[in-house]
Parts: sequence; C-alpha cells; structure tokens
Amino acid sequence: MGDQWLSDSLLVYIERDIFACIENEAIMPRFQNMKPRRGQL
Repeated sequence: MGDQWLSDSLLVYIERDIFACIENEAIMPRFQNMKPRRGQL
C-alpha cells in the first residue's frame, strides 16, 4: 500500500459524515475515469 492510498482512505473515514451524503452513482463515473479497469462497475 502506498502513502497516498492510505491518506485518501483515512480522509474518507474521518470525513464520513460528509461522504455519507454523496450518492454512489456520483462517485462511480469519476472512479472509472481515473484508470482503465478490467471490468465495468
């Protein structure tokens, strides 16, 4: 695991009240555009 990945994971955990209000449908396209994946989410 890299430091950036851990930092991103902790940010989401610490700010979970904010992220609980965000729908998964808003997150998935951004995640898919970050890097090519084997399968479509």
